[in-house]
Amino acid sequence: MTQPWIHHGALEELLALGNSGPGPPSVCVVSGGPGSGRTSLVRRFTEQVDLPVLWVDGGTYARSGHLDSAVDLAHSGLLPFLELTRPEELERILADPATADPHQVARDLWLVAQAYGDLERPRVCVVDDFDLLDLGSQEVVAYLLRRVSQLSTRVVLVTGASHVPAPLHGIPVVELRPLEVDQARALIESLIDEPVPYRVAEQIRRSTAGVPLAIASVVRRLTSSQLAGLDLLPHPLPLSEVSARRLLPRAGLSVGQRRLLAALAVEESLGVDEALVVLAGDSIDDAVAEGVVHSVNHVIAPVSPAQALAVWTATAELERLAIHRLLASATPDTGCERLHRALGGEDVGAHEVAESALAAYHSGELTHVALAVQLMGRALPKGSLPLAAMLFSDGYVETVRAVIEVSAGRPGHLDADEVAWLQAQVAMLTGLVSDSIPRVVAEPPPDEARRRAWAGSVFALVRAQVQRGDLDGAARTMQQAAVGLGAEIPDLQALAEVVRAEIALKRREDWAPAGLAEAARRWVALKPPGYEVNSSVVAFILLSVGQPALAAAVVEASQPSPAEGGLARVGHLASRIHVEMARCHYRAAESLLRRLDRVLPYQTTGTAHVWAPQVQVNAVLGPGDEGERLAWRFGGDGIFRLPPEARSDVAIALGHRALVEGDHERAAALLRQGLTTGGFLYDPKTAIVADLLEATRAAGGSADQAGALLQIHTSWLPDRGGVRFPALMARCQALTMAPDEADAAFATAAELTAEGYPVDLARTLLAHARMLRGVGRFGDAETLLERASAVFQGEGLSGWVTHVEMLRTTPPRGLGPLLTATERQIVQMALERRTNSEIAQSLYMSKRSVEQHLTRTFRKLGISRKSQLADLDLSFE
Repeated sequence: MTQPWIHHGALEELLALGNSGPGPPSVCVVSGGPGSGRTSLVRRFTEQVDLPVLWVDGGTYARSGHLDSAVDLAHSGLLPFLELTRPEELERILADPATADPHQVARDLWLVAQAYGDLERPRVCVVDDFDLLDLGSQEVVAYLLRRVSQLSTRVVLVTGASHVPAPLHGIPVVELRPLEVDQARALIESLIDEPVPYRVAEQIRRSTAGVPLAIASVVRRLTSSQLAGLDLLPHPLPLSEVSARRLLPRAGLSVGQRRLLAALAVEESLGVDEALVVLAGDSIDDAVAEGVVHSVNHVIAPVSPAQALAVWTATAELERLAIHRLLASATPDTGCERLHRALGGEDVGAHEVAESALAAYHSGELTHVALAVQLMGRALPKGSLPLAAMLFSDGYVETVRAVIEVSAGRPGHLDADEVAWLQAQVAMLTGLVSDSIPRVVAEPPPDEARRRAWAGSVFALVRAQVQRGDLDGAARTMQQAAVGLGAEIPDLQALAEVVRAEIALKRREDWAPAGLAEAARRWVALKPPGYEVNSSVVAFILLSVGQPALAAAVVEASQPSPAEGGLARVGHLASRIHVEMARCHYRAAESLLRRLDRVLPYQTTGTAHVWAPQVQVNAVLGPGDEGERLAWRFGGDGIFRLPPEARSDVAIALGHRALVEGDHERAAALLRQGLTTGGFLYDPKTAIVADLLEATRAAGGSADQAGALLQIHTSWLPDRGGVRFPALMARCQALTMAPDEADAAFATAAELTAEGYPVDLARTLLAHARMLRGVGRFGDAETLLERASAVFQGEGLSGWVTHVEMLRTTPPRGLGPLLTATERQIVQMALERRTNSEIAQSLYMSKRSVEQHLTRTFRKLGISRKSQLADLDLSFE
């Protein structure tokens, strides 16, 4: 398998330096630390070079004495330029290696090689782990390889150090640097063949410093839920024992240095005083000088975090307990100290551990959160709802599911109402029927803080019931909670009115669109800052009733703080994306979608409302702007695990894309499918109906067929009061008319286009032009297409520009039905190259009559002479 950790361009660079083709060869150095993929890169290089390969493993000849490695190599017979030399010559040159001058030894060996060695045969010589040779031997081998490279042998030197040793200075270097986050993400995804969230790749990369071997080892030992960002990553990250051995520092470490590296696998960095406690008498300066750690601004961190993980993996369990106790003594009177005491085996209460975890969460130390949750077995004690809420708010859904399972009904653990809140939130977030939902607690708590949490549980439960199509159950839940949602807390009462209007909207009650808008206005005026998922949901539903301006106001009034977690930021970004989509601002939506790829805290199929706009943005902006990674991240067969409404969002998005691409039959089928169920959150009904009618007519559907579809799908239009509605409905009406009757209706649709919606005008012009082309009015259609194309170009919608150009350049098809029976006969004879006189004689009419029929025919077909008839695809069946 191709190793994805080899950097883009590294192999090409090596091939260029190694010069596998004709011309003078060269010496090259591949530089990279343990686990960087340097050996894999060189092996790939040798596979692509049509030359014999000699591979010398520097680790086999690693010696500590001066020139000992050179002595062993010379006597091994491996080096191609020494393999035919006489043993007595080598004995003379290397008679006293301890006192020999490496430069003189190298020159003498080169003279012998010239006299006796095989220097003409081309080959690739690889010295792997060059840095493990003793320093004197490095100088000898480097000199010999420089000289032999001047002849015909291609030579590659591989150094296992992160820097180039002094004997190799001046030689071209292919440097394998640690992977950046995006490269690490690509590596992880190539190993598991699944998308991973940015933050998962970021956490793994930070803990391994981008060492490919460490990343690959960690990924193979994590669960799918952890890699999907649904479950907390363990820390220290789990390396395999084999990988740990390969990543361990080759130089010997003192006991204190091993303890320090193991501690830095847990803490990632320590202050100087803390590091001294862990070193237990060893010197920090020595650890820095030996390349174990580095010190910046009195902060001690490992030179190689992957090596710190390797040391931790190789550390016995009792020693790990001792390290935690040392860390506890090094950090007194802090939450971390209590956590390390517990991890060190002391009897620390679950409440203290939970408090430590919450404090760690607020300070951004997920390392300690993961350790604390694991230590408690995910059974959170009573009063730990804030910790569970933080876990949920950052998208750790599997962790929260486990907390619910192990905590529910256990004395001393989360209360029933706390578990119910978590259950309702998870069920609302995922939309999956498999997630259980709690019963509603009719009696709310007396104090305001707990009442707000209780109300959040009620609202989440109601929305979960709505997602599952249980509208009666949702209405009953709101009725049972009516007393608790009374006037004591005005913003909760206002939000309750919004939720009741949501239910009425799903029930298609006439008052719901206007009532929802009015309730949302009241709620926005009253709402305090806080957890903003409600704001995102309200914004989506306001878009469904054609209120993008009000939805934008809700979004602007709901800026989530970093402390609110990833889900709040995702909801905020997603609602902003849909607002821009509703305004036809596709460039702005694209920019937000690219930001969302980094913010999204977890990978799951419950994101159709994000995947759908990505598909549409990709379509209208054109192939050059496709966000393939993000589209892939939200796609996949798993989308069909979602409720029907979410699948409808996907069908509508795919239908819109097919319409842009000109596949009108597929577009019509997908849009009908999507309209049957309705959208999951954002359901721009009238715009979708207009797309359906346009696709139907473009696919050859009749005016009657379009009229029937309009009647079916406009029985309930929640966006009837929206600013775009008059123009969209006028376009729909025009699309149900015969071509010779539709001009006035299309003109009306164009005049009614709302200010600030130029794309709606361009779509109306395009639909009108397509209908005109269908009846042969190509000149009129061309004028409209020019105007539409100018608007699309101004908005940067390359997909629609391409659509227009394809329409303008594609010869008209199926124009035969536009002609009368007599006109068809005349055209058929003209295609047989018969003259006007011959046609007149055959049809018993005057030549002038034939010419008049041809003039009318040319006007219908958009041509000017008979020779152009052959270019048209005319069907007279």
